[in-house]
Amino acid sequence: MAWLNANANWPASAQAISDSTAEVLNQVGGVMSDAIGRVAATEAKITISRHDLSSEAEALLNLRSQLNDLMVEAKTLTVTPAVYGLGNDGFLSTQQAINALAAKLRDNADRHTPGNQTHALVLLLSAASPAQLLSQLTPICNLLAVPTLLAYQRQLQKEASLAADKMQQNAPALTPRWTQISDLNLQPLRSASTLLGAQIAQLESLSADAATPLTKLTALANKRSALIGALQTDLTALQGVAGSIWRFAYNGSAAALATELQNTAAPVKQPVSVAMVISSTQPLTFFQELLQ
Repeated sequence: MAWLNANANWPASAQAISDSTAEVLNQVGGVMSDAIGRVAATEAKITISRHDLSSEAEALLNLRSQLNDLMVEAKTLTVTPAVYGLGNDGFLSTQQAINALAAKLRDNADRHTPGNQTHALVLLLSAASPAQLLSQLTPICNLLAVPTLLAYQRQLQKEASLAADKMQQNAPALTPRWTQISDLNLQPLRSASTLLGAQIAQLESLSADAATPLTKLTALANKRSALIGALQTDLTALQGVAGSIWRFAYNGSAAALATELQNTAAPVKQPVSVAMVISSTQPLTFFQELLQ
């Protein structure tokens, strides 16, 4: 065997796919014009009835706006023992965490500090040790996937397994290294795949009438029933929330919230704490009800 100088040529396999689809697709325009003409001629003779539940469903379409109202934009401020200048060798007392929040709420040099009016929810976790805090933090991270909380959770998990990890010595792989397996989605294959796939999709659409309307409607009904059942199952699983956390709800300015926090006694005094403020110009209805 020897190295050969290769010249680029458009793949015959890709051209064969394109040529085969063109044999049918080139006829679509004329056939569709004829079909539209036939439908137009019979349109006045056809009566289409609405679904038996259509009117009831239409009356509940305002639920979409109610759901959208639960989706809010908010800012978060998180204090953990891992924040530079706050924690002391992994420890941060409850009062220190609250004081840090209050000081930051008055930080007008930070352009992201909330404005005059805000709906705020202050959350607090505190424990006697990092290990205990991790056990409290894990279910809360499942409820509130805030990046800073997740990062601190990963840090605590790593510290918990650090002693065992130090004993492991894995042999390094040789260089250069293989990349992870992934689609070889390079040009011009990426564009060829998109265009040829679109042509094949037209063939699939044209051949869809192999099934009778009754067969299609039955399949659609079965699919909808299965989807409704799956949605209810997933929603039931989502409703099984757990976790315990201290909360402090407040509506007003950031500075006023800082004053309230400093004038209110900490609910617990522990050496390891995590505190967070969720602030929004919109009501935090979902999170207020989630963490009653």
